[in-house]
Amino acid sequence: MDAVQLMQSLKKRYWSTVTLADILGCPTVVVMGCYYGNAPVPQAVGEWLARLAEAHDSNPPTLDQQDQP
Repeated sequence: MDAVQLMQSLKKRYWSTVTLADILGCPTVVVMGCYYGNAPVPQAVGEWLARLAEAHDSNPPTLDQQDQP
């Protein structure tokens, strides 16, 4: 995963770099380095984000008529 893919992944999940850093338990500056292309996205993180994207995309929520306002 490169910086552009990381940006797209975070945007699609409505996550910030701070959120991802919190989830990973690392300093925000580490995620920012990846986000701006100054450091590579660790392979394990890229693969994990790709699996999340696949799971979210293949299982969208549905609203029943009863759930609609």
